[in-house]
Amino acid sequence: MDGAGTLRVFGRATPTGRLADTDEEGNYFYWNPPGISRISRTGQESLLYNFVNDRSLSALTGATTIAVSRNGFNIFLANRAGLWQLPGPRQLDLPQAVSAHRIFHTNNGIAFIPPNRDRVYLDSTLLAGPSEPGKRIDGAPSLDGKTQILSDIAGDNAGKFYVADSNLGAIYRLYEGKVERFAGVEEGTQAEAGVPAREARFRFIESIAVDSLGRLLIVDSGALTVWRVEEDGRLSRAAGKARVEGGGPLDTALAHPTGLVYDQAGNLYIVDQLSFRIRVLTAEGNWEIAAGNGSTGPPADAGPALDSAVMPMGPIAVDREGWIYFIDAYSRVRRFQRNGNLETWLTPTDLGGPAINLSSSGLGVTRDGELILSLGGELLRVTRQREAKPITRFPTNEYFFRPSDLRRFTVSEDDSIVFVYPPNRSVVKVSLEGEIKLTSLAEAPDARVCLGIDTVNALAAKGNELLIAAGGSICRLSPDSVLSRLAGGIYTGTVIGDGDPPLSGPLGFITALAAAPDGSTVFAENDSNRVRRYVPASAK
Repeated sequence: MDGAGTLRVFGRATPTGRLADTDEEGNYFYWNPPGISRISRTGQESLLYNFVNDRSLSALTGATTIAVSRNGFNIFLANRAGLWQLPGPRQLDLPQAVSAHRIFHTNNGIAFIPPNRDRVYLDSTLLAGPSEPGKRIDGAPSLDGKTQILSDIAGDNAGKFYVADSNLGAIYRLYEGKVERFAGVEEGTQAEAGVPAREARFRFIESIAVDSLGRLLIVDSGALTVWRVEEDGRLSRAAGKARVEGGGPLDTALAHPTGLVYDQAGNLYIVDQLSFRIRVLTAEGNWEIAAGNGSTGPPADAGPALDSAVMPMGPIAVDREGWIYFIDAYSRVRRFQRNGNLETWLTPTDLGGPAINLSSSGLGVTRDGELILSLGGELLRVTRQREAKPITRFPTNEYFFRPSDLRRFTVSEDDSIVFVYPPNRSVVKVSLEGEIKLTSLAEAPDARVCLGIDTVNALAAKGNELLIAAGGSICRLSPDSVLSRLAGGIYTGTVIGDGDPPLSGPLGFITALAAAPDGSTVFAENDSNRVRRYVPASAK
């Protein structure tokens, strides 16, 4: 490895989302393992509770959500063991709140969304949501009578609650036993400043809050924007810049890039998951949208790729004829050709039944255009005629590989399926006929850094070489099984910048890799929403 390579950036954005809350004085409380920290209005940061060093707090590790009372004195925390109050700790007897998805403290009690995310409670009283699946709420209309995926809850001093439904792209207000849609609609005008909140279509509502004046704030992570609903019911931009579409790579904001692949012509396709699009950086350097209209639905089975709603999950593959395949949130494999139509190529029913979950599968393609899928502990190949053929099933008497490891595979130049098994520091190669070969790298100098402590983030084939991303590093495995670190190191949260020496520190949390035609390596960083390139000195 020649350490004189460089890092370049393709797309940038501001990361969003944090397990946090504020009090009425503006102090900021957040989950900061191993405990809860506070940043005061003056900017001083302190660790209020240390769950590791204080044995009395040991039951509070693994927070899923926190809330703070308006005076900042009480902190409420939910984890897998239940709901807790600090100082104390004191466990609260709210059985529906075990592992609560979101909680919110009010003067009247604790409002929360339970793990199934389809209801809202105030202590033990049901505020909204079906009392039973398919039934309406007693005394108030249901939330449009649809299945909900509630993402957050907030409230004001007047006793009004707001609940965000990320599935419907809407926010509902709960007041005096009534439920009304307050903002967001599935089929509406793209959210912009001045648009009435009730007519706006949001990309992905991740979180909501109410400011000191009682105005609703909406964190639209898909648009990397915080919207504010003004007194006249219209939107204003509280934070974030207007998104740029069709500009240069550095002008376009990405939102959770999770898939990268090059086609035969050298075009780079990027799964921009929370923008609900697949983008392409052409070989000529132009930045375009390849699929998706920025909407979450309703998704059609077929239609022009640019006009269709898509919800890509991450894996993406391209065959030699230019068909681009990806898996969506509705557990389907879909495909399209550039500037062509989008179609549903494969569904769980094609593979044996609706219970099969394709949305958590790995995806690859062979030289002959056959798809490779991982389904739990099984590898499948799907012919061009959509006939599914088993390659091999794990575990067997000899191998006990985890589904999470099988999901992160790549297809090498000789059509072998390659994945990494971090627990024993091995690279596993499976032929299309099901023959398995393990190569142990436990004694390699960089094995711990390159093969991950528990998991590998992404893999890519580069000719006969294997590119591996684990933690904050990118490594290369040569055809003769020599492991070397190209860039990065163990992820610590402090990421090396563009132009820095590639081995001077860790890269960000990598979610996807691709080998570029010019010999460089392109990777997506989830924590900074960027796609960057590592260029070895020999490729300059």
